[in-house]
Amino acid sequence: MHTMWLLLTTSMLYGCSPVDAKSETEDLSDEDADETPDTDSGSPPDVTDQCVTPTASDHLYPPYPEPPDECIEDFWDCPFEDDYALENPNTVCNITEGFDSDGAIQEQFWEAYNYSRDYFGAYGPVYVYFMGPTSEESNEDIWHLRAERRAVVDACYPVERQVDDFFDNPYGSEELDAANSGNGGYFSISGNSGCNPLMDLMMINPRLDEVRTITMHEYHHIFQVAHLRTHDRDSDYGLNSWIMEGQATYSAARFGDETGWGYNFVDIMMGMKGYGGNVSPEGIDAFLEANDGFDLADESYWDRGDFSAAAVYYQLGAWAWAYLVHELDGEVDIALKDFIHDVPSMGREASFHLHFDRTMDEFFVEFATFTEGSDEEWRAILE
Repeated sequence: MHTMWLLLTTSMLYGCSPVDAKSETEDLSDEDADETPDTDSGSPPDVTDQCVTPTASDHLYPPYPEPPDECIEDFWDCPFEDDYALENPNTVCNITEGFDSDGAIQEQFWEAYNYSRDYFGAYGPVYVYFMGPTSEESNEDIWHLRAERRAVVDACYPVERQVDDFFDNPYGSEELDAANSGNGGYFSISGNSGCNPLMDLMMINPRLDEVRTITMHEYHHIFQVAHLRTHDRDSDYGLNSWIMEGQATYSAARFGDETGWGYNFVDIMMGMKGYGGNVSPEGIDAFLEANDGFDLADESYWDRGDFSAAAVYYQLGAWAWAYLVHELDGEVDIALKDFIHDVPSMGREASFHLHFDRTMDEFFVEFATFTEGSDEEWRAILE
């Protein structure tokens, strides 16, 4: 069985910030709204800034196409073309019927999405799916359309079976069940095969008070995925989890504070250290006390079944990027954009050495020593 699914990142908020939430009506100044997005494509993206409820008539199939004579056997490992995410930097949004009926969540989403796209650049195609418990029938239509869009038509494995497998995938079933029940918030970016490159942005049961910072986190992943050349996070042309989640957690905290959409940056970062903050019910301190060190490059924390992945990839990962930005005298663009931009052409290790003037292994030792310091020493790199 070929199950075509790649869950690149999922953000689930467990805790709350120690400070008061910002007003839901507080908006970013639009003085830069007319600036050209930072994209290499040279063509403006097609974004309608509205979400549409699909119906069965919008489905791409049936009839389902048969595999072509010269079909692709290993369709999931199709190579990614250079700048593939710049060829069609468009965004399409679908929403469950009746969900966010007053449009308040969508308004804040597009505000943060446009802000992030202006900073990181326009990439695509991106399919945004807002889903909630207002209509199971509508959710079924959205899920079916999503599966059809992701299918590789030229694969030897029939499109109809690809769509069926998408419904049977346990990750997908969990998200669809959450949308139908209204329980839990799921926010993720999923990539796809290089034979049909696209990105899905899932926004399942988002709350108004969190949607803008979550959107900034997830758009950072869009930028990262646009510069992947493999799904293998251990490959030199892929991105480790500490890079993916650490960068996105750091940038959402930093830019959330700068825009006024989130909480105080220092409070969020110190919260992740002390008690978990809005990432996990346990903080870095508890993880370090219970474990004999950590390895940022170790992808096995996902398999532990506890909060280790949150502690290492999100929390320690965010602090790793805070440390690197501090070492660059605050040159955040180098850390968040230039490093990622050069990975496809030279590889992760070479790009890291170029931009941070140290090997990644040297940094791991350096950062591990930093984590042994006092709270005052941790806080000092943020200010």
